[in-house]
Amino acid sequence: MKKHFAPVVLFSLVAALWGCTSQELSYRMEDFSANNSGGDTLWGEAGARVSLRYPVFSSVSPTEADRANRVVDSLVFGAQGNADSLCAQFFRRWERFRHAAQEALASEVRQSTADLEQEAESDYLSPWYYAASLEVEADYRGCLSLAYTVSTNALDTPGSPLRKYYLLDSRKGTLLSAAEVFSDTLALREMLTDTFLEKLGLTPGMPLQEQGILLPADGRLPLTDDFRISSQGATFRYDMSTLAPTILPESEVFLPAEVIEPLYKK
Repeated sequence: MKKHFAPVVLFSLVAALWGCTSQELSYRMEDFSANNSGGDTLWGEAGARVSLRYPVFSSVSPTEADRANRVVDSLVFGAQGNADSLCAQFFRRWERFRHAAQEALASEVRQSTADLEQEAESDYLSPWYYAASLEVEADYRGCLSLAYTVSTNALDTPGSPLRKYYLLDSRKGTLLSAAEVFSDTLALREMLTDTFLEKLGLTPGMPLQEQGILLPADGRLPLTDDFRISSQGATFRYDMSTLAPTILPESEVFLPAEVIEPLYKK
């Protein structure tokens, strides 16, 4: 197994965070790779790669910076706790899958032609990758809007890329819920619902359920903590596979600044 660690500062910005005069936010890119060794040409080129990007916070007050960095670690590394453990787990999954593919291919080759061997290589041994990034997208009202994105082609966990928003309190270094940011969550839900339904161009008078829209019993979009804020407005993300599974509309609902500003807590 080969590992490569490449710290790269992607950008920095200076802002008044955690009550200090300036704060430099830096992104460090970590790239790891694992390639099976000792195999023949057919198998030796197949490998796995993990790439991670996340902000490393510093502050005049180390306590707040440490707290924010622990939040970042929990989002990026999850239960694994650090990059090494995350990569080790991913590489073990790859190795298990690779060995199973080898055994399946060997069995097929014994019963089939060389053409089938080439087909099996293509089907089973596309190199795996896991890419995760946590980026600061906005600094507004004492909060940092974070966008977390995960993409992988690992065949043992099929699915589309994951994207999720988080809001970090830049004074305390803790995550915030929508209820902690907005003063009237009922009005917020009504605004989100009106905006969402208006974009769909539904048939007036026809029940929403008959048009593929499955809202909660009160007829409003649920409150979600998957959101970001900026000077332009607020964006909320929803799982449309549960709210509108037959039409799968855009997963984000945007409320412009002039609409959302009155709802912020002072």
